[in-house]
Amino acid sequence: MTFDCLDSELIARFWSEVTGWPCEKEEMPGNPYWVVESAEKLRIRLVFVAVPEVKEMKSRLHLDLLPLGVTQAAELVRFESLGAHIVDGRRHLDSPRVL
Repeated sequence: MTFDCLDSELIARFWSEVTGWPCEKEEMPGNPYWVVESAEKLRIRLVFVAVPEVKEMKSRLHLDLLPLGVTQAAELVRFESLGAHIVDGRRHLDSPRVL
């Protein structure tokens, strides 16, 4: 999954902290980018590419994260400590989830 962003290193480091996955810069001539992926290389990786233009429209993609071993409220506090901001709070904290 690739994301265009103004500060690819900052965003990659944030998602590295959120996921617990390592963050690494990949050098490609004229197009360096940052990769966040599990140490086991589970075929899922987040790629962050710097682009000069500012986002003008709503993103059509988001990641659903399920906390493991902590409450949703506790995980939100952790995300906010990493720099996240709640934009739209439509969730019911600590309600049972259906899998």
